[in-house]
Amino acid sequence: VDIGSAEGCYSIGLARMLPSANVFSYETNPLSIWQQRSLKMLNKVSNLQIRRYCSQEELCTYASKRSFILSDIEGCELDLFRKSGRRPCECGGIDRAPLLPGSDR
Repeated sequence: VDIGSAEGCYSIGLARMLPSANVFSYETNPLSIWQQRSLKMLNKVSNLQIRRYCSQEELCTYASKRSFILSDIEGCELDLFRKSGRRPCECGGIDRAPLLPGSDR
């Protein structure tokens, strides 16, 4: 699951590397969605679903399964991962990984 996928480099790369996996990509910018759909066609990727918004309910669905979730939504991660006043990441089995070196947090 790639939330805030921009033009889809990570989601398309994952879909190519893991052809038996279901890859879900979320992006709200219409231009980025168009670019991602174009790259999906050029790379002949069939296991990628491009969606516009990821709700907290969808996130919890992914958390209940074995999933990898990449989220880069410009500082709004806590809003997505917090559900109804709960602590962040309390909607299931989400484990938080440390941020990558060079990130701003």
